[in-house]
Amino acid sequence: MSNDAFDSNGPQQYSNDGGFSGVNPPPKKSRTWLWVLGIVFGLGFLGLIVCCGLMTFGFSKYGSVVFEPVRGELNQSAQVQENVGNVEELTMNFSATVKEAEANPEFVILDAVTETGPQQFSVKMGAAGEVEEAYLVQPDGTRLELEMTSSNSDLDAFDESDISTGELESDEPVDAAEQELRDLESSLELN
Repeated sequence: MSNDAFDSNGPQQYSNDGGFSGVNPPPKKSRTWLWVLGIVFGLGFLGLIVCCGLMTFGFSKYGSVVFEPVRGELNQSAQVQENVGNVEELTMNFSATVKEAEANPEFVILDAVTETGPQQFSVKMGAAGEVEEAYLVQPDGTRLELEMTSSNSDLDAFDESDISTGELESDEPVDAAEQELRDLESSLELN
């Protein structure tokens, strides 16, 4: 065997000892499964980023609408008016809420735009969305507990004797259909 690289016996390859050998290299292994897995994981990761990004964008843009009732309740608090003025906008602070959840899992941290500048509130909301407890979080981390006037306080003082018996207290004339309906209700005694 000669060491001529241009030998007519076919392609020559270098051997380990520095010479040429007449053997072709083994065919390259197909790695299509690696490409398929890479594409699947890449698309999954991209989908996760897009989904989380859209959720964050949605909450940042439309979160103020969700917390509109809370904003109204905070604005009714005399302490809020005294310390920060009117609350103009509320949005949820995700990272601060996660940190807050370690100590107080029922509270949400809300970033507020107020007359005096940006503020934070720590708020515990009830099942119906009403504010049960609220704190004004100072820039140094201290908290000022806010006394919230419950919109349900009128219901707590409700007395059954306040219910009208269904009789008209005015002197307005009653048409025949209305009178017949009242007679029927009274005969059924819906107590």
